[in-house]
Amino acid sequence: MNIQSFAMISAAYTFPNLHMDISGVNLGIWTLSHVFADLKFMAIFSMLFDAGVILATQRRDQAGQRTWTYHYARAFWLLIFGVIHAYFIWYGDILVTYALCGFVVYWFRNLSAPPLFFIGSISLLIALLIMISASVAPVDVQQGILQDFVPNRVEN
Repeated sequence: MNIQSFAMISAAYTFPNLHMDISGVNLGIWTLSHVFADLKFMAIFSMLFDAGVILATQRRDQAGQRTWTYHYARAFWLLIFGVIHAYFIWYGDILVTYALCGFVVYWFRNLSAPPLFFIGSISLLIALLIMISASVAPVDVQQGILQDFVPNRVEN
């Protein structure tokens, strides 16, 4: 999936019409890859990351070892490698995000499904409220936000 991002300007990953004619076959291929591959891989990798946190901490718990020092050392090194990769190799790195989330998810690892569902729902609600707050901002602020998300097409 990252090949598309390597081949286009960064904004074209979300707005492919900035890079190419997005009609006919191009639209079909972009839609299929975006819906059936890109979005699915993000969810799968996130679940695998969380499963890794649970498995690693459970094994250490069963062995009578401290889990938090191991987990935070692991998250710290993931952050270091992620920062190096993000700043020196590719801007689309996900390791930094996983490491930062890893610092938080550790405390939720032993919760059952209902509290996790509630916490997740509240988190999504907060994100939704932040997005809605942009819609009640003054018009000039809204235009600035839109300009940041949808850059103008530049012809060669």
